[in-house]
Amino acid sequence: MQEKEYCVSGFNWGRIDIDKNSVQLTHDGHLIFKMNPKDFTKSSISNKTEVSIEFDDSKDGDALSEIKFFAPQTEQQNDKDNATELYDKIAEVTPTNAAGKEVCLFENIGFLSPKGHYDVKIYEDSVRVQNKTYDFKINYRDIARYYKLRKDEDTSFFILNLSNPLKKGKSVYECLVMELSSNEEVTAELHLTKEFEDKTGLEESMTDNELDLFVELFRSLCNVPIISSGHKFKTNDSHFLKCNLSTNEGFLFPMSDSFIFVFKRIRIIMFKDIKSVDILRMNASNDNKTFDFVINLKGRRGSLQFTGMNRNEYENLVGYLKESQLKLEETLQNTERRMEEDDDSGDNDEEYHAEEEESGDDDIMSESEEEEEEQQ
Repeated sequence: MQEKEYCVSGFNWGRIDIDKNSVQLTHDGHLIFKMNPKDFTKSSISNKTEVSIEFDDSKDGDALSEIKFFAPQTEQQNDKDNATELYDKIAEVTPTNAAGKEVCLFENIGFLSPKGHYDVKIYEDSVRVQNKTYDFKINYRDIARYYKLRKDEDTSFFILNLSNPLKKGKSVYECLVMELSSNEEVTAELHLTKEFEDKTGLEESMTDNELDLFVELFRSLCNVPIISSGHKFKTNDSHFLKCNLSTNEGFLFPMSDSFIFVFKRIRIIMFKDIKSVDILRMNASNDNKTFDFVINLKGRRGSLQFTGMNRNEYENLVGYLKESQLKLEETLQNTERRMEEDDDSGDNDEEYHAEEEESGDDDIMSESEEEEEEQQ
């Protein structure tokens, strides 16, 4: 692209020209601004009319962190809408969007967060999640952890915990949550070079249930921990506590170093961020069928109150909290003492009644003996 004079009239719309060295926006041949694609960290299509570019903002001082382009529909529309066409061109020159060879494709995978059904394309160095409206690319180096959480016999949640969150409009997603079948068998045909096959140990054709297939692929492609539920907490063949956080009904998974609350979004509470825990509305004589679980966070971040937990889960939860060495608030400690005292007093009552019965028999015998002596 040849150099152009700058536009100083305040226009913020015009023609966009893209190549591997620069992205330029012009109006009537005058340059509004230009950017170097090497400075892009991520590009994505937010909706049918909006494309965003993110920049590296890790340096000190003020810096541009994101720019969004509005590409409206036109009457004479091509096969692709304007936003998708613009995104494809920008994605080609965005360094982190330059994916390696495509390994395999999974179609119509259900996501809890962001909600919807997406095609999941697995590449050698990244994973792409897209449908007709949204398109995200995640580099494996931006994945901090994987979680495998059992929902029921048929379904599990597979979670990608991101160190570099995704943006979808005004929403920010630190995790991608998939709902995968744990018993439906599927076959994936992989496109592998000999070098990549030797490096990862993957096979060209893999057959397994949907969940284990994803686990095997991501374990081979990205060297980060895959953490499963059920190691430290399990009750009635379930790995979670059903409850509510505010008005959101969901599943609370007690893990080895965290709590994970899964609902239409997801909340991960690490032990290192917890000041103390407490249980409310629970005692031995209480007729309530449910109780509340409170997590008090460090600093000034307040607390999280999970309500509506089944009373039958109390002992399992308290046992887990003690084993995890989380600090118990006085309310919970007092509840535990009262329940232990009530159990002890119940045992004492039984002993007392037993002694009464024994002593009563002795008294009757002694009275009979006295009567016999008097008659003699």
